[in-house]
Amino acid sequence: MDCECAIPMRIQLSDNDNYRSFAFLNMAELDWDANTYDTLEMDIKLTLASPYSPKDGVNEHGLAVACLTDAQAKYPQHNTVTLFDETLPRLILNKSKTVDEAIQLVDQYNLFYIIAPLHFLVADSKGDSAVIEFENGKMAITKKNKNYQVVTNFTLYNNPNHEGFGKDRYENIERELEKRHGIISENDALELLKKNVIPGDEQWSAVYNLTKRSVLITFSGEYSNVYKYEL
Repeated sequence: MDCECAIPMRIQLSDNDNYRSFAFLNMAELDWDANTYDTLEMDIKLTLASPYSPKDGVNEHGLAVACLTDAQAKYPQHNTVTLFDETLPRLILNKSKTVDEAIQLVDQYNLFYIIAPLHFLVADSKGDSAVIEFENGKMAITKKNKNYQVVTNFTLYNNPNHEGFGKDRYENIERELEKRHGIISENDALELLKKNVIPGDEQWSAVYNLTKRSVLITFSGEYSNVYKYEL
């Protein structure tokens, strides 16, 4: 998760109608600032919106999702219901057990964005993964063809040369995973993320274990402080 400013929050949800999950979100996008913790004088409506704006997370079935900027995306507008794109990860975590279920769910909605359009990486505890993208108003799916899958900030679909923003990070990560035959420890995965951030914009790096429903995460480029959370 790289951006100019972030106030990270971990949120854990459990109710009778949805799957249990935890996720991380950026409260700076919901108008929190450096004084928030001292004053808590803010528009409470935006704070109450926090469950609906996760950047990445995992649910009780080991289904994980992360959203990334994709400036070339063109969202669908032909469905009945329209969602804010950053709400889509919440829908996926609440209602999907597998990658295929997540894809079927996403295909039912229109999307809109405020800052920039997104694409989404979904993965499940069975080892399946896919990148969900939107080309010319239609959903486009890129499933993994190796035992790993990489995505950064350019459209993967119909882009075999990986042209676009994040090409360097994509190829660095892919090269390392290929060398290791896709087998990498959680700590080594954190190190790989550390080496492939947008310098000066690093906010958090998260490595999810989908069988244990856990995460190792570092914040604000402080890579010596590794936190672990379990569902």
